[in-house]
Amino acid sequence: MEYSKNIKVIPVSIGWNDIGSYTALTEIFSPDEAGNRIRDTKTIIHDANNNIVICKDCTVSLLGVKNGENILISHKDSAQDIKKIANKYNELKNRGV
Repeated sequence: MEYSKNIKVIPVSIGWNDIGSYTALTEIFSPDEAGNRIRDTKTIIHDANNNIVICKDCTVSLLGVKNGENILISHKDSAQDIKKIANKYNELKNRGV
């Protein structure tokens, strides 16, 4: 474009948000009365607040989840590997991550 002689510019004000992390989504999605931000999902919520849930064509249930802490989502065929995840979680925790 730098060499083109036929360029027009129209000023416009559009919102912009560079989504660099999940917490940036709190600026885009409106919260419900409990502070949950739910997008594209059938969600069942009981005693849960300050979570972000994005899932297309699935149902997500939150029960007692506060601030999205320590959540595991697993396929039922992978249930035998939950101990591996727990070990990795403990390694991270021990490193202060």
